[in-house]
Order: sequence, then structure tokens, then C-alpha cells
Amino acid sequence: MSPGSTGVIKESIMNSLSITVHAPADLERPRPVTGGVPLAEGAAPAGVSFFLADPEERSLPLQTDVLGSWKDGSARWLLLDFQARRAGGYTLTWGEGDSPTHPQPVIADSAVNSLTTDALTLVPGDDALVCIADRLDIAFTLGDAEDRICKTAVESIQVETAGPLRSTLALKGSFNAPDGKRLFQFRLRVSVYAGLPLVRLEPFILIDAAEGTLQYFRKLKLNVRPHAPIRFAHIGGDPGWKGDAEGTIRLWQYDDQNYAAEGESGLSTGEKAPGWAEIDDGRGLMSAAVRDFWQQWPKSLTVRPDELTVGLFPIFEEGDYASMEPWYKYQYLFDGNCYRLRTGQARRWQLWI
Repeated sequence: MSPGSTGVIKESIMNSLSITVHAPADLERPRPVTGGVPLAEGAAPAGVSFFLADPEERSLPLQTDVLGSWKDGSARWLLLDFQARRAGGYTLTWGEGDSPTHPQPVIADSAVNSLTTDALTLVPGDDALVCIADRLDIAFTLGDAEDRICKTAVESIQVETAGPLRSTLALKGSFNAPDGKRLFQFRLRVSVYAGLPLVRLEPFILIDAAEGTLQYFRKLKLNVRPHAPIRFAHIGGDPGWKGDAEGTIRLWQYDDQNYAAEGESGLSTGEKAPGWAEIDDGRGLMSAAVRDFWQQWPKSLTVRPDELTVGLFPIFEEGDYASMEPWYKYQYLFDGNCYRLRTGQARRWQLWI
């Protein structure tokens, strides 16, 4: 398993399962791992407890959820949540007893849809989708075919997962045109982790308009808005760009072979941009990272004094992609200066703050 992703099963013997955690970088602190594993019929009867040991055979706090069962009631698919301190082999076992508990568990309050860790509290926002630690607001910005801003309408908010190691808040709603017409659906899952100052954002859109086969829009951004002005920013890794956040800096992954940093003279260009940025609002540093940034082109990261924005569908100009062969345009369709998506198409992303 990679931190935050699914895993690789090595072997299943009786009441144990060996799992390998892969890490793209050294783990300087515990990293959350979420992933599912299959179990053989009858191996883990209903009601058994599950346990996890790290490569040093130390027992770890473990959060589990049986996603599917065999006809005899035994677990068929098991979702695991734990925190890895190092890469290597972990051992899942099951039987009677209790796993160790985390000293700083997540507290989920379904009555007010809040999630609290020792590091932060996450609640629905007044003028945004969610508010993180009374310090950041998270919102969407959709520009229609004429680049008119379309409002978000939240239809439901609920604590989707309430666990001691990971809890998740799920929002569902739609984008509405300036005339009030519903365009298409959005969802946002926001997860927090025991003892860690990390938030995982999983934005999702589904083109499900009531009318028309094709939907056109110019941009879709995820907005990260600090309550205090951004004083300093670092965008695009090393060398990237560092400095006072006085203007607008955009890192644009144009395709899978080219990126450019716009807004300041002398900014770097290259092939595959590091998809992260760091900002300081006077209360400390905060980072935002986009998984598979260059692979899911086009993508962008933009820093201004008042916000950091992630271009899920970044704005582009007519002709920018005219020279590309249709097969190379991935699953995105470019029409003039707009994106064109068909009814039924969906997109999902993953970000960390």
C-alpha cells in the first residue's frame, strides 16, 4: 500500500495477510494509509477483530470496515485505515481481542457535521463549502462558456465515516448558472486523521444535466482561501518560485510533456511539474499537493494574496490545443476556449492540505 492509497497483497495464509506499504519518499512522520483487501470465504468469520503489526512486529491502532461479506457471513472485502511510520511489510491478523487505540482519536459529531482532531477542526463553511481550523475556507469556482461565475448549491452534508483514525465529511450539490439553471453535480469528500495536521480533499463532478448531451464551461477551480492574507508563497518545487505573494503566479501543466510558470519574469519551464505549493498567512506554513498533477493534465496551481487555487480544469485560450491530434487530447474535449464534456462523464481528483 502507498500512504493514502490501495495496497499490494503478497500472500494469504490461514488467519493472516501480508501487506506491503510502498512510500515514494522517506516517512518523516506517520502517514495515513487507506486501502481495501480481499479475504477468502470463511477465513474471517463475522464478529472477529482485526489486528495489524508493523515490520518490527509492533501492534498498531487499526480502523476497519467490512465492505462485503460471503454467504456464510465471513468478511469478503475489508477496508483498512492505519498510520505507517515506514515502508515495508505489515501483517494483518484476526481473532479475538482488541487493537490498541490511538491516544488522539478523531471525534466526529454528526449533529453539526464537524470533525475534530488534536490539530484542527473541520466544519461546514458559512460562505464556503467547508472551513478548516478556523483558518482556511474551501470552495469551488465554475466559469460557464461565457466565463460567468456559477454558484454552488449544497444539497446534503453528512459525516460519511466516523472512525478514530479517519473520519470523512461528504458534501453533495450542484453548480447553478447565473440564471438559476442547474448545470451538473459536484461532490466533495473531506477526510481528517488522528494526530495529524493533514486534510484530504476528494472533489468529484458528474455531468448529469437535465437537458443537452454536451456541457461547456471555461474553468473549474478549487479555492483554498486563508482568513488572513498570504504573505509568502513557494510554488513548483525546486527551483520553482519563492517570494512575497504580491501578484499572481500560476504554475500550468499544459500537457504531459510541458509546464510553464506564469506571472513573473525568469520563472522556470519544464516537462513534469511538482504539483504542490506552500503558503504562509502569518500563522505558519501550509502546503497543498495534488496527486498525479502532471498525469492528469491540464492542471494548474495559482497563488494570489488572497487565495491559492487548484485548476482542476484550468482556463486556456482558443488555439492552445488546436495542434494536438484528437487521440492525444486524453478524455478531455477542447472546443474553442471551452471544455466540452458529455452527459455521464465524471472526473475525480485527490488533494492534500
